[in-house]
Amino acid sequence: MWYVLAIAEFSLAIALWGATFILFAAILRKNSLRTLFKNSPPLASVFIACSVSGVLSLCFLSLWILTLEAIHPVLREYPDFMLIMDMLVQCSRFLYDVATLSLFVRRISVLLYPLKPKALTTGQVVATVIIGCAVVAAVVQLYALNIFGDTTPIPEGCFSGLCMPQMKSKYTLAFILRLVLTTSIIVAGTTFLILLHKKNLVFKSAADLRVNKMLQYVFYLRIVIELIPSLLDTILLHTVTVSIASTIGPYTVVGYAIECFASTFLYYKVLSKKTYKIGTTKKYYAWWRSCFSALCMSQMVNNHTTAVAIRFILTSSIVVVGSAFLIALHKRHLMNKATTDAKINRMVNCVFYLRIILEVVPVIIDQILSKTVNATLSYYIGPYAAIGFATECFAGTYFYFKVLKKTTYKVEVPPQRRNRQGSETVGRSAPGNRRMLSFIR
Repeated sequence: MWYVLAIAEFSLAIALWGATFILFAAILRKNSLRTLFKNSPPLASVFIACSVSGVLSLCFLSLWILTLEAIHPVLREYPDFMLIMDMLVQCSRFLYDVATLSLFVRRISVLLYPLKPKALTTGQVVATVIIGCAVVAAVVQLYALNIFGDTTPIPEGCFSGLCMPQMKSKYTLAFILRLVLTTSIIVAGTTFLILLHKKNLVFKSAADLRVNKMLQYVFYLRIVIELIPSLLDTILLHTVTVSIASTIGPYTVVGYAIECFASTFLYYKVLSKKTYKIGTTKKYYAWWRSCFSALCMSQMVNNHTTAVAIRFILTSSIVVVGSAFLIALHKRHLMNKATTDAKINRMVNCVFYLRIILEVVPVIIDQILSKTVNATLSYYIGPYAAIGFATECFAGTYFYFKVLKKTTYKVEVPPQRRNRQGSETVGRSAPGNRRMLSFIR
């Protein structure tokens, strides 16, 4: 293992933890810890476990740098304190895994039972605490009975806890616990993504969308940073008897720091926008800033089917009747005649094309987007339907105004002639047309 590479990885992990603590301060500046736990206990548990693990990891990484640089040689000769710090770091990482698993289970329960979120919260919190305490007790028992007391010095070329003599043959229980927790997180995350894809209409508020997106990123990070390297490490170890850690250094330290930094950053983004509540006679619904029309209101998400069906029927009828009108108009060649009917026909023609452009085409694009990328057109360009309807009404009224303004009829009179005195007189017009007539139909 390269000495310089290990120092670089430890330094990078310390820098990531420093950035994570800056995000911790920003989160606590916006909300108190009590408020965070009251809003979402699983998210607050992940935040607390990550912060505790960050403090312990910073101390542990600093001790390793002091040991490698020979600034404090006593740590290499008497590794008891290093083993205690390694135990505390492992316990904090296990607590972080338990909190992450609890967060996935929480979102799955919300998807399956959206009307009973509070009834399941207490049970989930109690189960999380019990599992976390059990895992910590198992790790402490492992270190206390099998690892503490062995005063073998840390050998040269050892840059992590896994290569210490005390840990080589006695790390099976911790490895099994990590394997079980990681597998459980992968299974719960996969179940969450499947349910989220099937029940996409359950989450339409901005806050729920941000939390779900955060969990998706956490799930993908866990796969890329922990699952794939662990599988590669196991395959290489059983095939060519070479581990990844012996080649690229203590990569798990950097991977865990990246995962905690990303989770904290996503949590900060979730809390960065405030939410608002509106009341009804029976219960409260969340009203988020990203909702700009009635369709995204929680009252309308699952109860808008009838209105959509009626609008679809009416729009389809208008398109069918308008198409029949254009076909009949084209066959009779009445478009170019300078009569009132021709002007009205041109007006109806323009109204038909406006309906196609402003309503039919956006609806088709909206359906395609919702079926392919699970997003609506209004998610990208806002409440376009309001502008489209206003444009259609304005254009229809303008065309009607033009028809009323230009629809006039005049009866011609004979040319004027002069009398004997040179004054102009109006000539006799045709029978029944004594004067100029002008009227509007």
